[in-house]
Amino acid sequence: MIYENELPLGGLRLLETDKRAILPTGICIRVLTTSTDVIHS
Repeated sequence: MIYENELPLGGLRLLETDKRAILPTGICIRVLTTSTDVIHS
């Protein structure tokens, strides 16, 4: 997760990451999320 002081102008802190994923379009993608802490929607 990117810290607030590292955000570009107009960046979204909770929706931005330091590593972007490039995903194909036009097909279904399943995302499996695991954590050792609470995951909020």
